[in-house]
Amino acid sequence: MIVKYKSFTETSFDRLELYMQYWAPEGKAKGVICLVHGIGEHSSRYEHVAEKLVANKYIMLTSDLRGCGKSQGKRGHIPSYEALLTDIDLLIETAARLFPNLPVVLYGHSLGGSLVLYYDMHRNSKLLGLICTSPWLRLVDEMPGLVVGLIRFLYWIIPGFVISSGLDPKKVSRDELVVEKYKSDPLIHDKTSFRVFIQFTNAAKYILENPGKLNLPVLLMHGSDDLITDPEASVELYSGNKEKISFKLWNGLHHETH
Repeated sequence: MIVKYKSFTETSFDRLELYMQYWAPEGKAKGVICLVHGIGEHSSRYEHVAEKLVANKYIMLTSDLRGCGKSQGKRGHIPSYEALLTDIDLLIETAARLFPNLPVVLYGHSLGGSLVLYYDMHRNSKLLGLICTSPWLRLVDEMPGLVVGLIRFLYWIIPGFVISSGLDPKKVSRDELVVEKYKSDPLIHDKTSFRVFIQFTNAAKYILENPGKLNLPVLLMHGSDDLITDPEASVELYSGNKEKISFKLWNGLHHETH
């Protein structure tokens, strides 16, 4: 299999250099899959996904989120949730510029999964649809209400204060090799700011309460044994809009279904 590959940077609206890369098949492609990765990780972890897509004549274009991987920005922090939505705008615009006249699908995993769902509810786009895996709609280990209340209070005073996300690498996958690679990857961090936690918690609540606001068809997938994001929350979302959502629960899989 021959794969065309390129890495490059694009400049965000607030002048950050965002690292992007794509994998493409030789000859005519069927479409472009724009990937949005999860919290604290980076897009190069999905190279094996890109290879599978290329083998089936799809292009995968992706970006390291601001503050992640090889992109600029404070590790684990964002200026606003809106900034991330605008970064997704840039990713989609880049796909249209590089690969004109091809259909585009937005694919988000975990934190990226909630991002693409919220994006669809608030942006008018010409996307073909969404792929969403293990979205952050509700965490399996929810923080006690008093702790969340304290974080909400501190959010207004020091929103950029960064703490550990508390993500246990052993919960990422049943595959021990994947876990070891995750633990030793120098581009992965466990940092998250009060702003990230509160704004993503608010977004997750909004998505679950408004499934009817989804505009595009969604392929939603979750592992039944996910120990990070709650698969039952994905079931709830699906139940709220079966007209738009196709749902697959992968029996026995953990967080990284891919």
